[in-house]
Amino acid sequence: MSETEKAQGAQIRIARGRVKASMTRLESSFHELNTKNEISIRLSRLDGLFKEFERLDSTLSLEESELEEFEERYFNLSAKFNDKLDELNVLNLRGTQNSVASSITSNSNVSNFRLPKLSIPQFSGNFKDWINFKDLFVSTVHSQISLPNIEKFQYLKCLLTNEPTSLIKHIPFSNDSYEEAWQKLLDRYDNKKQIVQSLIKTFLDQKPIFEANSLNLRKLLDTSDECLRGLKGS
Repeated sequence: MSETEKAQGAQIRIARGRVKASMTRLESSFHELNTKNEISIRLSRLDGLFKEFERLDSTLSLEESELEEFEERYFNLSAKFNDKLDELNVLNLRGTQNSVASSITSNSNVSNFRLPKLSIPQFSGNFKDWINFKDLFVSTVHSQISLPNIEKFQYLKCLLTNEPTSLIKHIPFSNDSYEEAWQKLLDRYDNKKQIVQSLIKTFLDQKPIFEANSLNLRKLLDTSDECLRGLKGS
């Protein structure tokens, strides 16, 4: 190995050492992070460090490689950051739900109108659940003229999961955007043919009862009643 190659190798090892030191600082800062923005910035930095370490390490011999060890540190810290981000998202969602519920109660008092208790199940995109969700949401939130549209939009977002969430996630969160979001949901799910097909499928997919106990019979009757009422309402 020439002197030039030795010098280059030494420089690469020094640069790799700096990346490892940066990784150590990121690991040490984990418990100090309290906001989604802080974690997102660290995650971006973490990805950059891994790419840089991988690039530097690839220029060294296999005997000198430390990629496997660094990769393990990267995956562990990335998982911690993402878990922390999920925790903060849950806390923010709960805070939003409490804020909206409080705001709705406050606005209803101002207008001398008391809203019914807000107990609307989340809508996940199943067509058979749409009519019930729509009726509850319209009567409880959508039709209340005392509520600003931005609060209706905020409450609507809290009640959606899976596909419906993706459907409206790109709509700006503003007072003027609520009607657009609600119309998107109507266009997608207020489809009589799809609703009827979903209800019939649920009805026909019920498992046969081989043991006629009260629990099995009640479940069969409840599901059948739900489907028949849904078909009647649609």
